[in-house]
Amino acid sequence: MSTTNYQLPSITFSTLMRAQEVADILNIKISTAYSMMQHGDIPSVKVRGSVRVRPEDLSNYIQQMRVNTP
Repeated sequence: MSTTNYQLPSITFSTLMRAQEVADILNIKISTAYSMMQHGDIPSVKVRGSVRVRPEDLSNYIQQMRVNTP
């Protein structure tokens, strides 16, 4: 009888951010933060009705929106 070994991928968890924290960082209204998350502008996850954002996703969003000035 053969045995199969399975390996799970390495997963790193970070603290998920609330909409208010996202709004504070971006200096926008919380309703705007919720709207951006709802429309997929900022990737988010839903946990039992609560919407959360991974810090790395917010960082990526900020980098993508960066305006290059001469």
